[in-house]
Amino acid sequence: MKIWKAMVLGTLVAFTGAMAQDIEVEEESNMPSFALSLKYASRYMSKAKVFDTRSVMQGDFSATWYGFTAGIWGNYDFTDDGSLGRWSDNQVEEWDYYLNYEYTIEDVPGLDDGITLGFGWIYYDYRHTGHRMGKSLRRGWGWTDDNEINASVSFGCLLSPTFTVNHEYEKDWTWCSFGGSYEYAINENLTWKLGGTFYWGSTKYIGYMDMAGDKPARKNALFSFVADTSLDYAINKNFSVGPFMQGGWILDHDYREAVLRSDNGSFSTFNFVWGFGANVNF
Repeated sequence: MKIWKAMVLGTLVAFTGAMAQDIEVEEESNMPSFALSLKYASRYMSKAKVFDTRSVMQGDFSATWYGFTAGIWGNYDFTDDGSLGRWSDNQVEEWDYYLNYEYTIEDVPGLDDGITLGFGWIYYDYRHTGHRMGKSLRRGWGWTDDNEINASVSFGCLLSPTFTVNHEYEKDWTWCSFGGSYEYAINENLTWKLGGTFYWGSTKYIGYMDMAGDKPARKNALFSFVADTSLDYAINKNFSVGPFMQGGWILDHDYREAVLRSDNGSFSTFNFVWGFGANVNF
């Protein structure tokens, strides 16, 4: 809880400083760059599946230096809804710690921004969740933490198509994503962003995600699609704010039926999230 309060306070201080004046950063500086974001969301949704049906605060802090990025992401539950278990109310439900490296191959014919290759690791810390999966949901066990490695390739052309493979090396499951994004500058301060991503999961991953208990969806499948859009207003070159929306569709029939049988909050094959966020870079 102290870490979360410090993160929120630090973000607000950085936002205030960014609003007051532009932060000067030399292009050829040897110093790392930092990014802070804080957003309110109407619910916690991941890959079209709802994990918390009530409002949450989500924050991210990262540092980038010569292609390496290290960061921490957190999800805070505002309510006593208990979608993630009896211990998740009014506190941090999840911390994610990540480290990755990106390298861009430039001067690729037909690609204005080349090809970017990424490699990374992420640790999911479900410290205050009150369920795990399947029958464990009713027994009140804690969700086990996850360790994933990932690799990605992104093409610097229209829609910025990106393919990512993620593997949990302790539980031996795999999930993949393929998506793209588009940005349109309405004026010098306002930018409209639109994106979409498909998700595929291995048999073990689908069984872990559906948490249906007696009849889980034991199959590999293209299981969901998420579309997102946002309006970002740049107060200056370092600070931006704006609303966002996400819509998630559960695509696979067996996975959809398993999710509908579960009692963790995903009672629909289509889920919607809205919110407002603020971002600062320095």
